[in-house]
Parts: sequence; C-alpha cells; structure tokens
Amino acid sequence: GALVALAAGCAVAAVLYLLPKEPVPPPPRGGASPPPAPLARWDLFDGRTRTGWRVPAGTRSDNWSIRDGLLVGTPHGPMQWLLSEAEYDDFDLRVEYKWLEPGGHTLVGFRMHEAPTEPDRVLGLLVNLRDEETLPGGEPEYPLYRTGGIQQIETPAARGARPVGEWNELRIVARGQRVLVEHNGSATVDVNLDQHSAKVAKLPAVKMPRGRVGLGAHRWATIVYGRVTIGPPP
Repeated sequence: GALVALAAGCAVAAVLYLLPKEPVPPPPRGGASPPPAPLARWDLFDGRTRTGWRVPAGTRSDNWSIRDGLLVGTPHGPMQWLLSEAEYDDFDLRVEYKWLEPGGHTLVGFRMHEAPTEPDRVLGLLVNLRDEETLPGGEPEYPLYRTGGIQQIETPAARGARPVGEWNELRIVARGQRVLVEHNGSATVDVNLDQHSAKVAKLPAVKMPRGRVGLGAHRWATIVYGRVTIGPPP
C-alpha cells in the first residue's frame, strides 16, 4: 500500500511539473522602483518624544521641551529650529500652536534644507506666526511679518491671529509651485512660486520641489505646538 501511495504521489508531481507556468513579470527597466504608496495623513509629533525631528547641525536645542503632550519652545537667545527627518514635496500640513506670553514672533518652514539661527540665512520657505496684539519689542506693525504670510513672497491683507493663550491653526498646502496658506480657516496667501522666480538668487527654495518641515522658536516669547499633521494635498 505504501508503494502504491508513493507511486501515485510521484505521478501527481510529474503532472504538476508539466503544466504551463504563470509568466513572471520582468523587473522594471533601469532598476526603477515601483511608485510609492499614497501618502496618508499622520502625526509628525507623537506628544512624548522628538522622534522624527532633528536639530540642525551647528545649532542649539535647549529651547525645546515636551510638557503634557505639547512641544514647548522657550526663548533662550537666537532662533532655534526643529526639522523633520523626512522630506516632502506635495503635502497638506497642519500645525496647532498658541503663545504663552505676549510679544511672540516665530516661523514655520517648509521645503527647508538648512536652518541656521539667523532667519535671513535659512534655506527654505518661511511662514510667519506673530502675536498681533502685542508686537515684539514694542515694534510698530509691519505687514511684512503678518501671521500667515510667506516671508519675501507674499503678505496677508489683514490680521488673523487669536489672543495669547488661545489655540490657532496654520495650514500649508503645497502642490508643485502652487502654495496655499490658511490661518484659523481663512486663506492668507495663495501663490504660484513661479511668479517669484526672479527672487531665486536670494531665495533658492522658490525653485526647490521638496524639503523638510521646520518648527521655530524665537527669542521673544514661549510658543506651544500641539498637533502637527501632514498628508496629501486635496
């Protein structure tokens, strides 16, 4: 009986071997990898650690702490940055923030590559966040620095920040060279960066298709970042 079973098994195996095989698809030409999966919205800040963020080379990190699930930037001198480890091209970025004291002014960056302490030397595009009730150092109002404006690109027509201690939401949507900025649900900037190509000598990021997200903490007032999320543009 064992011999009969063995013979039958061999016969089945031989038949299966002789059946036509499914063709194996050839590898992509030139070693190209398959297209990436669609970007899903996820949190860039987990509320516990700075995982996924790095301090730029040559800068300090003593501004930053995590308290009660929030990222706190306390002014200790020059501008300090956290940059996302990942780079993004097209995206829908949302940042919740509030000021803990009056007179604050800082920046959120996108398509960033270098972030020294002097904002005018940063390689990236910068969006202003500003306490518009108590301006830093008692300065007069400069529309150039209004909340929701992209520095050196476009300035919002009106103010839109909430008072100190209240949460605000900044939204940046980038699709190619088209960038939309919203603050607390109202559009502040809607711009085609190609229209500013003449500025590329002083602002190289105008022509850079991708880069990191940056969260800034400046010297004037403590800022708190809450949820920071990113996903595909609508």
